[in-house]
Amino acid sequence: MASSSARIAARRIKSLSDNRPRRRGQAHFAPRTPQNEPVPDGSRIGAKSAAKRSPPVRDAQSSVDHVAFLLGRAYYNYLGLLERVLAATGLDACIRPGMGHVLFALFERDDRAMKDLVERLDLSYSTVSGMLTRMKRAGVVELTRDAGDGRSIRVRLAPLGRSLEDRCFQAVAEIDRVIDSAISPREAALLRKSLRSIGHAMRRHVRRTRADKSPS
Repeated sequence: MASSSARIAARRIKSLSDNRPRRRGQAHFAPRTPQNEPVPDGSRIGAKSAAKRSPPVRDAQSSVDHVAFLLGRAYYNYLGLLERVLAATGLDACIRPGMGHVLFALFERDDRAMKDLVERLDLSYSTVSGMLTRMKRAGVVELTRDAGDGRSIRVRLAPLGRSLEDRCFQAVAEIDRVIDSAISPREAALLRKSLRSIGHAMRRHVRRTRADKSPS
């Protein structure tokens, strides 16, 4: 009986303590239990975690149509067309893709310094030098030391190279015909301007990165 009375008294004291008015600024800290623990929004947490884990959505189809890839595919298709035209004109016996740049620069003005060719074609010195080596081996051009500057190489057409001029112009006219069938004269002019700008930009970038890597 005494034990029962003690339990009743303890419950009354606890009840009075819980209902007692609190002082201003005094917070009521209830022990955290599974019943009163705030439950996080699982959907929001899941969405945030998924956002962190998931890579950005990319459109593979549009990526294939990046300008870089379009340029590359146009180049491969150009090579296929060029090889067919070279074979049709008989030029494939001594001319390979890439030689046309040098040939037409020499048709424009023969007996040029290699440095002048590099600037005219907007290509690297190593690219032009390698091409000239192959053209000399094919008997299309002749390379000689400059009489006034022994360090400078001069390039001129060999008799074989000069004899190919008419057929080279025919080959380019055929390639132009194919290109012009797909675009208007205005678009062709814009394409030439754009390709020239792109070529300049890429060559400047290569020069800059080489300069950055060179020892100071």
